[in-house]
Amino acid sequence: MREKVHIDSMEKQLRALNASADAFTVVSNDTQACVKILEAISWELEKEEEEKSRAARNKDAIADRGNNVRDIEQTEKLLQRQLERWNQRIESLRENAQQKAEAAQAQTDQLRNVQKQLREERAKKQHSMERRRIQIEQTERKMVNLRENIESEIQSAHDQYLKLEAHVKLYITEVEKSLSNPMGVDGSQVDWS
Repeated sequence: MREKVHIDSMEKQLRALNASADAFTVVSNDTQACVKILEAISWELEKEEEEKSRAARNKDAIADRGNNVRDIEQTEKLLQRQLERWNQRIESLRENAQQKAEAAQAQTDQLRNVQKQLREERAKKQHSMERRRIQIEQTERKMVNLRENIESEIQSAHDQYLKLEAHVKLYITEVEKSLSNPMGVDGSQVDWS
């Protein structure tokens, strides 16, 4: 019964390992989401570079066409505001990605520690189960040998009993013969003292 409880405990531990594997899948999905965020940041950076390039071209074109300074300053301020918005958005995305990456790493480390602990516990349990299995096999062999010895002793005692019974019957027969014939075979009286 104890062995069954022990095996049930091991099965629960294996289910815990399976749950850890599922958790690893969740972490993997979170990591993929972080990668997508980083790709979005890269795309935003490319757009920023394009905006910078476009702003530079616009500025050069405005200067080349000889537009007045006020139009150039307004355009520059507009582009600066756009650039600041892009920078803020990129920084926000970067911080978000960093937080998710750190959380995913922490969760991965925790799951690895749990999995390591479960593996160690499972190895100990398996070693203990193997030792108990060997002890059970040895005990069963001892019980078989003991049963064979007991059966042999019973058979021997039975044989001795049959022999003793035969001797008793023979003795009783002899006594009955002697009682029916108080004189010995040679005609002399039998001494029963």
